[in-house]
Amino acid sequence: MLELHMVRHTQTLSLAAGILYVRTWMGALINSDLSVGDDKDGVGGLTAEDLELGKKAVKIISILAAVALAVSIGITVFVFMSVPWETRLPYEGQYGRNGLPMQVAMSMCILSQVIFWRVGKKPTAHHMGRVSRGLYYVLAPVMIVGAVWGQCVLAKSILVEGGALPG
Repeated sequence: MLELHMVRHTQTLSLAAGILYVRTWMGALINSDLSVGDDKDGVGGLTAEDLELGKKAVKIISILAAVALAVSIGITVFVFMSVPWETRLPYEGQYGRNGLPMQVAMSMCILSQVIFWRVGKKPTAHHMGRVSRGLYYVLAPVMIVGAVWGQCVLAKSILVEGGALPG
């Protein structure tokens, strides 16, 4: 039972690391100057319509990311107030011989959400063609919701370890 519990925590930590990697990749994809438009007079081959639709996409996803960040911060505050400060998440990795401190575990998903939200604040964030915009509309919400879900899973695990929830 203990081994299954540790495997579950390791998988959750791997999910958080994967989300950080995919968000970095998405930021590079979105900010690339791939030419999709027919009008080569625009920025990087993009038409004025592409740029306008890109601004709309960035605005929508930035709002979603900000809401998700607020939810994750709320979850984190609730966890910090509900369990002892010294609570550790059982983890047996290279550096986690005594467990992972809850402060570190709860900050991973928040950090990934801050990074994703910051991607939309770059001056060239709206420079995306039709394909990039489509990928952005599909993958960005999936990653944002995945990060909030990961935060919930970590919160539940820490609440169980801290004794606030029955195991």
